[in-house]
Amino acid sequence: MTAATTCARDFAPCAMMRISINRLGIRALVGVYEAELSSPQTVFADISLEADTDESARSDDLGDTIDYAALADSILLATGNGRVFHLIEFLAGEIARACIGFDRRIAKAAVTVEKPSALAGRADSASVTVSATRG
Repeated sequence: MTAATTCARDFAPCAMMRISINRLGIRALVGVYEAELSSPQTVFADISLEADTDESARSDDLGDTIDYAALADSILLATGNGRVFHLIEFLAGEIARACIGFDRRIAKAAVTVEKPSALAGRADSASVTVSATRG
């Protein structure tokens, strides 16, 4: 096999790569109760992308993959600026849509948003996972 037909040296051809951002801290106004909306709180997002970036396994070039630092900055910008999110379900959906819109090579995005303060004293946190597919 040649480098042009394999994913990384001697491996089989790749169709998609999985790229993850783990525990991205997001300061946002999140909640349905007045006390929750009085000041931003930190929620965490785990983001898993399926993207057609197998060329990056051969090229070692940032332009051939998803720039996850730029994606993280884009997500933080989209969820900031005083936006209010009543539900973490909606926040997760907004992040998933932002991921799909960030780069045409992203085919799927799964986003889990964790809200540590949601069940204070009863559980460590509450979370929700939303998936989005290009199409």
